[in-house]
Amino acid sequence: MAFIEKNNFSECLSDIGICKKEGAELLEAYSRNSLPEVIGLLKKYKKAILDKSHKLEKQIDRLDYLIYQFEKEEKSTTERR
Repeated sequence: MAFIEKNNFSECLSDIGICKKEGAELLEAYSRNSLPEVIGLLKKYKKAILDKSHKLEKQIDRLDYLIYQFEKEEKSTTERR
């Protein structure tokens, strides 16, 4: 696979946070020139990251809601004084 050298591919996997076990699996598929397998594994990892991202977005939305409610209560309390 001339489009990316094995060392660069390994570095990319590390940069995006793929663990050693998954990285080894990807590098093995890459070494066998099994593009469909490499693509499938990368898509699987991408889905896992997106799932985590969506969960974090929900947590942030809940935090924003709580902050809004407490700030609203604080403003209401301050205005009554």
